[in-house]
Amino acid sequence: MKKSVVLTIDLIVFAIIAAGLYYFACPAMNLKSQGLWFFVGFLLFILCSILSMTLGGFQKFKVQKNTIDVKFTGFGSKLWKIFAVMIVLYAILGIISGRFFHAKAYSQILSVSEGSTEDMPSVEGADAIALMDTASAIKLGDREIGSLNEVVSQYELGND
Repeated sequence: MKKSVVLTIDLIVFAIIAAGLYYFACPAMNLKSQGLWFFVGFLLFILCSILSMTLGGFQKFKVQKNTIDVKFTGFGSKLWKIFAVMIVLYAILGIISGRFFHAKAYSQILSVSEGSTEDMPSVEGADAIALMDTASAIKLGDREIGSLNEVVSQYELGND
């Protein structure tokens, strides 16, 4: 078969696999979401595997005493190198973006002020507060959490 036909078939198979994985995994389409980047990395791994197997990526085998050496050649070799670079980059960026390196920014999120119990407002008339049923409270909580753009609004409220 011609390389262009094989490549077309590979890309169609990859598109079907990617659509199926997206349907079941359903990652958040948000650049700040780690789930999205893990999903993209996994798809790249699948693409590398498919293209390496069909475009001659595993052509050089060397069998010696109880060991097998596999050499990646051609297009498959380049894809695996890109995949390895992405994994290293993901790990480095994950470490750099951790709380340890951004402790000062996290410490300034809340402002703390000194006070006493006399400064607190009284709770008289607490009987007149309108109560809310659970379904309405969950709906209101979902709306409020969904409005938090800076913290990746991918949270779900539980029914606990």
